[in-house]
Amino acid sequence: MVLCVVGARIWSGTVSAVLLAVVSGALWGVFAVLTKGVVERLDGGLLALLRTPELYVWVLVAIAGTAWQQSSFRAGALTASLPTMTVAVAVMVAATVAVARGEAAVATRQPA
Repeated sequence: MVLCVVGARIWSGTVSAVLLAVVSGALWGVFAVLTKGVVERLDGGLLALLRTPELYVWVLVAIAGTAWQQSSFRAGALTASLPTMTVAVAVMVAATVAVARGEAAVATRQPA
C-alpha cells in the first residue's frame, strides 16, 4: 500500500486515481473482515465490545478507508477509481480471510 501511495504522488490523473483506489479498497477489505470480529463481540454486551481492540482498529480503518477513497475520487475519473476499488475490496477480503482466519471460500454451482 505504501508503494501505491508513493506512486500516486509521482503520477497524476488516472494512474493516481487507480493507485489510491487500490489503497482504499484494501482498507475497506480489512474493514469487512474486522466487522465479523466486532459483531461477534456484541453478544458479550457493550462493555465487552468496548474492551475489544478490534473495535478501535475497525474505526481507524474506516476513517482511513474513507480518506483514501475521497482522495482517489479527487485524483482522477470516477470510472478509473470505482471499479478498481470494488475489485481491491474483494481481493483483500478473500486474502485476509484465507490467511488470518484459515477459512476458504467455496464456490458451489446451483442446480438449473
